[in-house]
Amino acid sequence: MSRKATTSKAILFLLALWIGGTALVGLRNPGSQSPIFRQMTQLLPWAGYSHILFGSLALILGSFQISSRLRQKNIKLHETIGKAYVVCVLVSSVGAIATNIVSPTPWAAKSAFWLIAIVWPIVTIAGYPRGVRFDPKRHGRFMLWSFALTCSAITLRVVLIPQLIAGVPFTTAYPIAAWSGFLTNLLLLETVLWRIRSRRSRSLISQREQDASVPSDSRAVV
Repeated sequence: MSRKATTSKAILFLLALWIGGTALVGLRNPGSQSPIFRQMTQLLPWAGYSHILFGSLALILGSFQISSRLRQKNIKLHETIGKAYVVCVLVSSVGAIATNIVSPTPWAAKSAFWLIAIVWPIVTIAGYPRGVRFDPKRHGRFMLWSFALTCSAITLRVVLIPQLIAGVPFTTAYPIAAWSGFLTNLLLLETVLWRIRSRRSRSLISQREQDASVPSDSRAVV
């Protein structure tokens, strides 16, 4: 793995722990949190708490799953964490849907949250391994999409906070952050996957050209 990829994963891991951990700590005292946090836990308490609690756990658990070292050295632990992650996503998405129903959030932002709440559990279930028909490529692709949506919690804050500091009205900044929260993640993910596929394709073509340039008699087994 390149140093750039390792650094990117480390930053993502730390952000996930920070955002997820902060949200979990905030559950002990919702009144001291942001207006959005308080709104979610007051309008429909069971839904708000479920979404925040299990969404935060999904963010933290998912940050461990992107570690190739963990998958290689302890596949059982990877599978156990993965199962817990799936449960957290499903419970959190139910809470998100219920919260969206009663939330007074403007439709410009709410429509983005509706889309995430519906697509998030679908791609997660689609990537869950099933018996002897397990397809590693399909599993990896869907679970990466799932975690990209989970990380919307990070990107939303990264996009929202600078806007508010710059004086952009909340009613304008929040919808932008809501949509950017997952579209940016999916775009970055697909860009990275495309670059990986392109690199592998070039490597394969180069290898084939090298094999073709070697005389057949030199490759013969004596």
